[in-house]
Amino acid sequence: SLPHLPVPALKETFTLYLRSLKPLLTPQQLAIVEANIADFLRPGGLGEALQLRLVDAAAKETAISGNWLANWWTRHAYLQCRAPLLINSNCACLLRDDMTLHDAVLSGRCSTRPNSSGSNSSSRYSSAQVKRAVCLVQGCLDVKEQLESGTFPVDRTRNGPLCMHQYYGVYGTTRIPKPECDVVRTGSGSDSSHPESMSRDVVLILDKQLYRVPVYSEDHHRLSDADMECAHRQFWRAIRAFEERQMHDAAVCLFTCDHRDIWAEARQRLIDLDSTNAASLDAVEGALFTVRLEDFAIRETVAPGDEEAAISLSFRNAIASPHGLWADKSLSLIVERDGRAGINADHSVWDAVAMRNVAETIAQRPLTCLDPPPAVSSAANVAPPEALHFVLDDVLEDMLRKTRERVMKAADDPDIRVHHFRAFGIEHIKRTGRVSPDAFIQMALQLAYYTMHGKFTPIYETASTRAYLKGRTETVRSLSPESRAWCEAMRNPAVADAERYRLLQAACKAHARYLKLACHGRGCDRHMLGLRMMLREGEQHPIFTDDAFRMSQNWRLSTSALNTTELSLGNSFCTMVEDGYSVCYHPRPASLLFVLESKKSSLETSTHRLERTLLHVLHEMYALC
Repeated sequence: SLPHLPVPALKETFTLYLRSLKPLLTPQQLAIVEANIADFLRPGGLGEALQLRLVDAAAKETAISGNWLANWWTRHAYLQCRAPLLINSNCACLLRDDMTLHDAVLSGRCSTRPNSSGSNSSSRYSSAQVKRAVCLVQGCLDVKEQLESGTFPVDRTRNGPLCMHQYYGVYGTTRIPKPECDVVRTGSGSDSSHPESMSRDVVLILDKQLYRVPVYSEDHHRLSDADMECAHRQFWRAIRAFEERQMHDAAVCLFTCDHRDIWAEARQRLIDLDSTNAASLDAVEGALFTVRLEDFAIRETVAPGDEEAAISLSFRNAIASPHGLWADKSLSLIVERDGRAGINADHSVWDAVAMRNVAETIAQRPLTCLDPPPAVSSAANVAPPEALHFVLDDVLEDMLRKTRERVMKAADDPDIRVHHFRAFGIEHIKRTGRVSPDAFIQMALQLAYYTMHGKFTPIYETASTRAYLKGRTETVRSLSPESRAWCEAMRNPAVADAERYRLLQAACKAHARYLKLACHGRGCDRHMLGLRMMLREGEQHPIFTDDAFRMSQNWRLSTSALNTTELSLGNSFCTMVEDGYSVCYHPRPASLLFVLESKKSSLETSTHRLERTLLHVLHEMYALC
């Protein structure tokens, strides 16, 4: 019943595009762009021809898939991108701690120490960790079954329901590397009407070693709450098998974190080399999701009580660690030894809002495997865990050695800091600032960047188009003539506070207008992508190739707003350019949570400095309002 995503009007798009360039270009540069736009839009010109082609192609694509942009966007933004998924595309979130588990540890019912399984043999892992992992697996299966039965709550805004299509591409879904353009393997685990075709397994990853762990019985019945102890034993069986092995397989999962064409070549060679490899790849790629257990607790490595430092490092582990990450999976659970948990996700099939909702849903699930198991288990016919093995030849060994060097270097680059700003939140912004909280935070980020670097930069904010069938995102070009004027006024001592406040309100109103347009599918970036895709061989126009176009998409400040509850510790993604920042912010009633990231290798950026500058700016704005 949701409407279809519209194709914006040509003139509207380029009016918006030109406006976004004004705070970035000199008058001379702007005059060139204006002339190019006028030529593009002239009657009978290329713009009209491309628009007619796009409207026709969009109508055909909408009739087939329900959304003219969705498949094009997935290919262009994700599947054709050859950069490694690690620190470039995948996103992550952290879940709040399970207080039931916390109480159980305090009471001695389980432990966060290694070798705490109750067995006489040693182990790197803890009973608390395995219990949390099993509980989260059950939570993920709850969500899967709710989606299949239609009982998972539909996402809504004040204006109505949002499209839920993304959720159905999560379970059993894997991005498969192919030369030039990846493909998505999906469908496994989503069709309850054909249980024989459903995946019954998750893949447990222990120090880069993979184990298939069935979570459904041979007759396709899921492990229920009454079977939690069985699931608990399944995980410990895999752990014991792992720790008793004399030889470990090569860390093939590292390939998934390398350049996509390199991984595509390695994967095909693995398949051609040995049927064992083909079977193992099929198992992990068809699994519902993966679960990675860490043999460390990051909280133990920081000063007692420094929770923000611990969370920052856990985010870094979730978003950037290649150890035991099968980066192609749409859903990868990560559980540290003390039970702290997170998710790493391939971004190609779902966006942060859906991931947040799944994370907060599974975080609410009570820990039920602390009690003694029932006398009779209905899961007696669940198959035992199975190690997934890989055979490599000399060529693959050499490829893996080079991959390891590249991946480990890249994994060390992100510098992530989490700051929970508690001086005020969205209630204060609305009450005293009388502006949109999202716009207020965007202005704070712009002023922080301008204060640090003395210049302005293109700014990307994600807007959701899920009010439309199969909608995903549109770009909000956050920098505007109004926001530039306000930033300059804030750093001009001759400007009075009353004028600064007036300019702030004008900038926030301009931002809110753009955000509203973007959420209705009327931003400029996705439309311009569609127009470029309509170009035929030999056709070109400077509107798509000039310096202004390239510069306007150099997103040195990439941002995303995500309303979260106390059930999660936030979301994170990495920078879009090497000399940029990523900022995921979580507005709450009485506080603002920021997850900031930049690259250590950049001489232009500093996450720590951005954090300090942003805090100063927020207090400035507090005083201004």
